[in-house]
Amino acid sequence: MRFFFIIIFLCLPLEAQTKIGKESGKVLPRFVSLKSDESNLRVGPSIEYPIILKYIKKNIPLKVLNEQNNWRKVIDIDNNEGWIHISLLNNKRFGIITRTQSDYIDIYDKPKGQIKGSIGINNIIKLKKCNDKWCFFTNKNYKGWLKKDNIWGVFIDEKFD
Repeated sequence: MRFFFIIIFLCLPLEAQTKIGKESGKVLPRFVSLKSDESNLRVGPSIEYPIILKYIKKNIPLKVLNEQNNWRKVIDIDNNEGWIHISLLNNKRFGIITRTQSDYIDIYDKPKGQIKGSIGINNIIKLKKCNDKWCFFTNKNYKGWLKKDNIWGVFIDEKFD
């Protein structure tokens, strides 16, 4: 009987298998960003736990993996994993340009459009909207479209406006 239920679960559409956070009611995992220039990543969900890492730049995207009271278990682009208080997070969408075959990736005027420039890896960008394979972004110097697979901070199948 147990085997039967495992088979049924594996055959369900991905949407039916989505995990929902007990505290927020939001989908897990999901991306958020740092609200503050100084944020502590801790070993556990309390200020009693030691600090693993101190972030010193706001808008860094983090992936929320779990929730406990006012704490969120997160992981960053470098696989640093720990707990951070919700007061240090917001739902604004940012991404980080990831390494490709070169240190720069092309910026387009529209999806599959003309190249209008390039942007270097490790830049933090504000994600405005994403479709199937592209995201529109801004930062202080640039705006345009990037291929989604060059961005850490958005799921490959995620769409938003």
